[in-house]
Amino acid sequence: MLTPSNSDEARLQWFVFKFLNTLPKWDVGRFFNENPFAVETAEVVAAYSRRAPEQVAGVLREMAADGLVIEEPREQTSTYRLSEDGQLRTLLAAFFLACDDREFRANMLHDVIERGG
Repeated sequence: MLTPSNSDEARLQWFVFKFLNTLPKWDVGRFFNENPFAVETAEVVAAYSRRAPEQVAGVLREMAADGLVIEEPREQTSTYRLSEDGQLRTLLAAFFLACDDREFRANMLHDVIERGG
């Protein structure tokens, strides 16, 4: 199993603390990593992540403000999709790939929780 180098780990750590700094954001990020071309409502993302739709709606709005997802307002609701920014998409994929390493994943979870996420 490949583990991230120190520079890769620092880059991924920056990414997490900027974009996935709470466990609900981590879950939403995982959804979009696994479904990079999805255009979904908060309710669909909530069902996938097993979180309350109201919580996920707030998380998605925050992530849209940060630029990781794009909010597309509709008449009755909004839909969300992953940013088209290639660097963000690459970092998201690299982060979840690095999470295959148990120690890396545990350290990142610990850090996010310690920071109040």
